[in-house]
Amino acid sequence: MFIIVSLFVFLISNNIFLIYSFSLDYDPKEAEILGRASKAIAGMYYKECIRKDYILKDTVELLDTSFDKSEELKGNFLTAILKFKHDNETLIVLHKATTSTSQLLAQLVSSLLPMDDFLNSGKVYSYQAEGDTLTYNRAGEQVKEINKNGQYKNVIFAGHSLGGGLSVIGSYRCVYEKICPTENIKVYTFGAPRSGDYEFAMNYNNLIPNTYRVVVEGDLIPTIPSCSEGSEENSCHTGEDDLLNWYYHVGTEVYYPNGTNNSYKICLEHVEDPSCSKKAYKWSDIFDFLWDSEPYWKAHSSYFGETYGQTYNQTRCNWLTEEW
Repeated sequence: MFIIVSLFVFLISNNIFLIYSFSLDYDPKEAEILGRASKAIAGMYYKECIRKDYILKDTVELLDTSFDKSEELKGNFLTAILKFKHDNETLIVLHKATTSTSQLLAQLVSSLLPMDDFLNSGKVYSYQAEGDTLTYNRAGEQVKEINKNGQYKNVIFAGHSLGGGLSVIGSYRCVYEKICPTENIKVYTFGAPRSGDYEFAMNYNNLIPNTYRVVVEGDLIPTIPSCSEGSEENSCHTGEDDLLNWYYHVGTEVYYPNGTNNSYKICLEHVEDPSCSKKAYKWSDIFDFLWDSEPYWKAHSSYFGETYGQTYNQTRCNWLTEEW
């Protein structure tokens, strides 16, 4: 009996034996799996990484991918469709993060331009809207084909950085066009920028209320595009009484003040909670970034990056390289 109990504890502690059922709540273990998978697909050898990573190899299976390239958007776009090995009813749709300087600069330029109208639901970040236009048709057809027998009752969208923004836009369209279920859907983003204005955020939250924005302390990316003129009050405009149409985050923030290996706080639902991560950057933040960007990029790339004693040569996971 002692041996059986000891083996049971060992399997659970090593993530080999997992008991899982879909829930609309925030799940830190699920977030780790999706965060690592989101990081994995940003690398050249993502298929090998998913097969060999300590966490991913026992938890997810890659079903399909679609690749798109845009000269106008200065980047490559990858959408990956996976499933949990321990749950045959939940489909996962991941979008790749930014992987080049030219693509990052294109997004920064786009953030200074007017937002685009989106599905009569408000205005959205034009770069994300164009990225969604580029990727959605193929990815949407893949989702429909994979789920033609109705096996998958639940859908989770997720992504890191730009991938998180594309997951917000893509999940909204998927539900709006009745491809994805209206009830059993949730979204995880990791260090994602804002996706649209206050009107879009409110419409989005009504349609997909179970969206969790994971943010670590010191990550500058979730503060852009701007939600205010950069005030010292760390608050965001709702646009209800402003001449300018500011950006506003969707979903509920999950704040990790000391990195994703430590405790977290679930912030106020569906608002930009000033008691959690920084909401509005000041101009001094930009100068600090230009002077020394390393701490900011380190924070932005730190989401669920525990090595678990593995190396890049063992897994080909991009976050285990010195350059990541």
